[in-house]
Amino acid sequence: PNIIVADAGYGSEYNYVTLTNNFDITALIPYGMMRKEESNSIKKQMFNTINWKFNILEDYFICPNNKKLNFLKHTYRTDEYGFRRDFEVYKCDDCIDCPLKSQCIKGKAEFKVISKNMNWEQHKFNIKEKLSEQENAIYYSQRKIDVEPAFGNLKANLGFTRFSVRSKQKVYNELGIVLMATNMRKYTARRADSHIIKEKIKNTTSNFNSKVVFLLF
Repeated sequence: PNIIVADAGYGSEYNYVTLTNNFDITALIPYGMMRKEESNSIKKQMFNTINWKFNILEDYFICPNNKKLNFLKHTYRTDEYGFRRDFEVYKCDDCIDCPLKSQCIKGKAEFKVISKNMNWEQHKFNIKEKLSEQENAIYYSQRKIDVEPAFGNLKANLGFTRFSVRSKQKVYNELGIVLMATNMRKYTARRADSHIIKEKIKNTTSNFNSKVVFLLF
């Protein structure tokens, strides 16, 4: 496929990088904090670093007291799956007499230091841009129609809220039984609908023929 649609649980840097670089696929996947970051409550938080201005050309951030946080160093973290995330560390050297220090810095630190994953920030920006496009927004909204009802049916109608077995193979088998039950319900419902439609057509045709015979008589 050219487009992958998934919910925010799959909105990770690893997934964005893999889909974009390895498969050249457009990912319509919001990240976990996307909706929250767009809320007014978050945007009003002056000490939340996502709201701080960034000077791209000179590479520094501006804090709420208009002080510069200059680039300090590069660092990285490797997660349990071996995926490496690169960070840029920024530090403010003018925090000693800042009247906002107690609100801005937590703990006993003397200076404000922040870490930013610029690759992740770029992916976040890109996904916001993609989901704001009307055509892509239609694709994403279709997920709720195609996917969500299937899970709702499993939980609400079949009462399947959790697996009762362990190990991948047993879970695979149990899920297969549940999905077969779901498909049988669909098949039965469609046959019933088809039967009702046929009966309506039959009755309509019968009534029509009776009227024709009456008129001819």
